[in-house]
Amino acid sequence: MRRLFTLLLLIAALGLGIAAIWLRVLNRPLTSSEQEEATAFLGGVEPLITTAKGRPAIESIKWRELCHSLLASNEFVFRL
Repeated sequence: MRRLFTLLLLIAALGLGIAAIWLRVLNRPLTSSEQEEATAFLGGVEPLITTAKGRPAIESIKWRELCHSLLASNEFVFRL
């Protein structure tokens, strides 16, 4: 699981985006509504980040939180 999480953060850092992470974690393309929700999530979590200093740190934390959310989702945990 740790290797998968590291890979997901690398995908985010390379700017490959939400679609690449979704495909890797859930083994399917994301829908347009999921794209909107994930984008809103990334924007909504930013004001909650108070410990990071600098834009790169904030971006990293936002993507990390999205990855954690996907890895904790029922769809990932119970996929066959």
